[in-house]
Amino acid sequence: MDRMIKTKKSSKIICLAVVMMFLFASIASAAVLPGLYLGGDVNQYVSMDYFWANDGENQTEIAALMTEAGLPNVVYVDDNQKYAILADLAAGIPLDEALQPLTSDNLDDVLPADGYADIENPENIIVPSLPPVGEDYATAYVNLGPMGFTEITVLNTTVDGVAKFKVSDSTSIADLNSKITIVRGFDGASTISTEVTLLTSDGTTVLASGILTYPASSGNVTFNVTTAAAPVDTAALAAAIAGAQAKVDAAVVGDQPGNYPQAAVDALESAIADATAVKDNAEATQAEVDAALADLQAAVAAFNAAKIAGADTATANVTVGMPPNFVHITVTDTNVDEAVKFKVDVNPAVADLGSTIPAFVAGNSAEVSLLASDGTTVLATGTLTWPNTPATTTTGIVFDVE
Repeated sequence: MDRMIKTKKSSKIICLAVVMMFLFASIASAAVLPGLYLGGDVNQYVSMDYFWANDGENQTEIAALMTEAGLPNVVYVDDNQKYAILADLAAGIPLDEALQPLTSDNLDDVLPADGYADIENPENIIVPSLPPVGEDYATAYVNLGPMGFTEITVLNTTVDGVAKFKVSDSTSIADLNSKITIVRGFDGASTISTEVTLLTSDGTTVLASGILTYPASSGNVTFNVTTAAAPVDTAALAAAIAGAQAKVDAAVVGDQPGNYPQAAVDALESAIADATAVKDNAEATQAEVDAALADLQAAVAAFNAAKIAGADTATANVTVGMPPNFVHITVTDTNVDEAVKFKVDVNPAVADLGSTIPAFVAGNSAEVSLLASDGTTVLATGTLTWPNTPATTTTGIVFDVE
């Protein structure tokens, strides 16, 4: 009769556990490992994988351990860091009421044992712990072997995108849930702790890092990690510096049309020096780089506005063919700022300054548009006129543009 009663109790415990597993079967990242914690005189941890293994044989074993521990001492932790006590479920409390969040205030009361031996490997001691609220963390399993041999397996983390990890005392890189083996105290390796670096799937991009302190015995360890700062992008600032310097190099100081006052040149050179100092500062933040770029762009705009007004012009070479209405037009130069390309109204082609555009024309003139580097922004236009002499080339034709 006693055996029958025990069997019924075991069956009831299994049924309770099965109900819980169906409702909370998914396993996600967590500081306290999801699973069953059997306290009392048992103090063992059971993972969900182990619970379901061996076609139900493991469940019979676990039910017996639950009976030994007592229902009030059996706690289920789900993937959302909530717990339920099996005694409450047995008393008829609905699951949504029985499940309560684990916190740093109640953790010691809910899971009071100093450690829970993993039922799959009793030498592995699971020590439930929660990191400070609001901080990123990782959980690793540390297997302390003889003679300093230590296996480190990062199980999960709150940092998004982590797929691999490495430790400071090894050159190896491993996937999450894989292990890296080191020898503590060998070749300079610390016997107290190691730095763990969390990486993306490429194995090189660092997402976070933190110090893992070795436990007194094998078990899981939760440790805080600090996310890596995003790399500072200085490409746009470097390009703006190069463009501004080109303007300074090309500027002619004077009081004639197209010239620049010396003060304008000095101001832009100073702005270039300030921007360069930020670009070369290894500790500059992205916000500081962006601000330097905006300041330099403003300085360039002021420099452009300081140009002494006068007629804008362009210079072209024109070769007249046979018949004379077939020509080749080459715009060689202009004093229009930012103009690096051109086109003519009788041909849709766009060419760099110094290149040639062929065209059929009705007379001996064409409208020329000067363009920015994008090939579409029109900066100035003017009418180019040339001698209409067949089979001749006229160079250095200067024409007004506006």
